[in-house]
Amino acid sequence: MTSADAETSKDVLSNNNWDLVQATRTWFGDNLDDSAPPPPTSSTSMSSAVSAPLRPLSQPLPSQSTTVRRRVHASPSLRGEPSFASLRRENNQRRQLAEQSYPEMAFKYLVMPVKFAFSSIYNIIHFPFRFIWQLLYAVDPRDNVTDPVGDVQKYVQGFASRYQHSPNFIEDTFDKASQQAKKELKFLMIFLHNPKIPKSIEFEKTVIADPTVIDHLTREFLVWGCSNDTPEGFRVSKMFATRSYPTSAIMCPIRNRMMLVAKLSSEHTPVTFVSRLKEIKFSHQYNVTEAQKERERLQANQSIRSEQDRAYAQALEVDKEKMRVRNEERAETAKVEQLQKDKAEVRRNKKLQHEKRRALCASKLTDDEPAPNADRNSIIQLRIKLTNGEKVGRTFNTSDKIDVLHDFVYAQTCSPRSLRVLKTYPRQPVNGCSTKLIDQALADSQPLLTLTESGLVTMETLFVESTVESDDDDSSSDEETS
Repeated sequence: MTSADAETSKDVLSNNNWDLVQATRTWFGDNLDDSAPPPPTSSTSMSSAVSAPLRPLSQPLPSQSTTVRRRVHASPSLRGEPSFASLRRENNQRRQLAEQSYPEMAFKYLVMPVKFAFSSIYNIIHFPFRFIWQLLYAVDPRDNVTDPVGDVQKYVQGFASRYQHSPNFIEDTFDKASQQAKKELKFLMIFLHNPKIPKSIEFEKTVIADPTVIDHLTREFLVWGCSNDTPEGFRVSKMFATRSYPTSAIMCPIRNRMMLVAKLSSEHTPVTFVSRLKEIKFSHQYNVTEAQKERERLQANQSIRSEQDRAYAQALEVDKEKMRVRNEERAETAKVEQLQKDKAEVRRNKKLQHEKRRALCASKLTDDEPAPNADRNSIIQLRIKLTNGEKVGRTFNTSDKIDVLHDFVYAQTCSPRSLRVLKTYPRQPVNGCSTKLIDQALADSQPLLTLTESGLVTMETLFVESTVESDDDDSSSDEETS
């Protein structure tokens, strides 16, 4: 390491308590030179240690702590200490600073703004020239990819026309071919051809068009190829950083991605090319196996999830049907309840109207009822049987209108809401003595018949019949008899 003899090295080490790092620092601190040899390797250090003279018996052995410390100092980079190269750089910098004089340092600092201004001006002037150069000369027309599928089909058709046998090329873009290989979990071989290079033409003719290679590629690989003189081929060649042609690359599905696993040189015969393809596939087959297992696991999870979703959808449909039936029942119940409320309201209104009319009829009756012993020709004595079987009687004047008889019957507590009065024998209605007929006559302002004109004689027995319509509610009979 130091190019010193054994005695000098032993003295330096003994002066530094046999600490190798400290001894090295002490030696190179004053004697460091650019021409000094680099630090020895492990083999060199071992050989120097073997060739070093033995320690005299009179010299004491180093203590255990010294030995441990020396073992630790043997790897200064692990401790974060500077290496020999860094120590050499520091000493060189220190020596250069010491050799510089004050005028030189002052001149250096004075020239620094001028250097900065010059570099700035150079960069400003250089930028537009560099931009124009790239715009005019550095732009490759193949960078403009307009019809990638057409580029691939052009190469595939040209290959089929040049040779008798042709691999089963994927006639689509490189991205679509990569997606297809990823979907099918198969290896993808990419062949990039350059028609301007004779070596590429020879490899295409002797290897790629060989029936043995084609048979192996058809069984084990998906094949995609394109020419470098087309935009799509040029794009893929830049993607793979292709520097020589022809280029054969192998891609494999790894962790749900298509990744480049190998590039094949053009120094192959058909036999060695097929052998190399087999080796690559054998080396990376575990990636495809893992991908297949992962896909099967995902498909199983998706199947389970689909079954769960289907069961959930069925349960949801059942719940929706139950909810629909429940809502229909609630709507029907609400409709019935509303109908009952409407009917109850109608009954209440009719009852109120009935009571009002009954009170009105009662207020029309006068107390000056003719005496029974009055002139027989001017009075009519009537005995009336009500709907509840009760019998009432009253004497009327022959000149009284028929509504007086109707109001007398209607004013009774058991009278129905609509009624008519009938004769007992022969059973026939009294003319004009009906609630409907009286209401219609009063509405049309027609004159009412008198009792005599209605066919009543001096003494009659009559009965009352309800004419409430059949579409009224069931409680109408209760109202009529209330």
